[in-house]
Amino acid sequence: MYMEIKSSDGIEPADTRDEFVDEIYMDGFGRTVKNGSDIRKRIQGEKEDSHVIQLLRDLYKVKPRDLPNKYKDKSLEAIKTRFPNFSEPIVRFELQLRLCSVRGAKRFTAPNMLLVGPPGIGKTYFMKELCAALGVSFQSISMSLASEGFYLTGLQRGYGTSTPGQLAKAMAKSKSINPFILLDEIEKSCWKGSDGRKGVENPILQMFERGSAGEVQDLCLETSLDLSEVTYICTANSIDGIPEPILSRMTIFNIPRAEGSMLQRIAESVLNEAVVEDLGITGVRVFATPDVAEVFNDVVSPRTIRNAAASIMAPQLIAFPGRDEIHICADDIIPHMPSMPLPEVVAEGRSIGFHANV
Repeated sequence: MYMEIKSSDGIEPADTRDEFVDEIYMDGFGRTVKNGSDIRKRIQGEKEDSHVIQLLRDLYKVKPRDLPNKYKDKSLEAIKTRFPNFSEPIVRFELQLRLCSVRGAKRFTAPNMLLVGPPGIGKTYFMKELCAALGVSFQSISMSLASEGFYLTGLQRGYGTSTPGQLAKAMAKSKSINPFILLDEIEKSCWKGSDGRKGVENPILQMFERGSAGEVQDLCLETSLDLSEVTYICTANSIDGIPEPILSRMTIFNIPRAEGSMLQRIAESVLNEAVVEDLGITGVRVFATPDVAEVFNDVVSPRTIRNAAASIMAPQLIAFPGRDEIHICADDIIPHMPSMPLPEVVAEGRSIGFHANV
């Protein structure tokens, strides 16, 4: 049994106890920052900005090492059904789960991965749902905003806009020390500045190597982050522009756009989740008709359907309060989608396609 011993100010026991406490928690727990004596002095001194102090507190907290929950096998089967076009990365996660279980791993990690595919196929949504199903921590960083290396590792003090990096912020929010961190749209990053050193390539290379990831410096916090147990999952619409040294440190999976019955099942799954999680309604099964597959395009994705799910389903849920099932077709979805082309009406009156020139 593990017990977290804290002093009255919420900080772990001081000075000579630091190394001993780290040793106690070594198997199942750990910290993102470990230079306890220095961090404690800074926290107790309270001479720094309040947001910096709070980040240091959160990074110094003893946190658990995630292991998949006991429902992992059943959950992964459900993920397979919901995301049929992600079969290759799912197989890799299955392997990691088996290794973790058979060999009695003390934490759950995976090789860094890159999911490449056209926009709107649900790459980000897939990873968020996978981590939730397995019961492991998930954080996301938008790399389309990464114009300089300090976006990840902080802007050093002395600048008027000095701020901690996204890595420190993600680890402070994480409930574990071995989260899965999504680097979303990594191909949109600025890899190198004009002097060849200011982009994100060097920080990411350090992050991706477990040997060096244990000493990632945040320039604003002026402390090292131990990111050696983090798994990075990246998404991209294309690998064009991503440096070869970065690509060589990831397992790359090409994710196809789902088609036909796959899209129908995805829409059905998204709507069934939404009716319970977003609307709080139980005992109702949502079915998607085959023509729903024709709704998906570069604008409409599982995320956009989830965001509009209440508007899509509300008319039927209100009109037929006694029904335990509803059937959603393309006509129910189209009015609630952004920038949707006008539907093409076929002989039987069902809207299943779109004008190419609209």
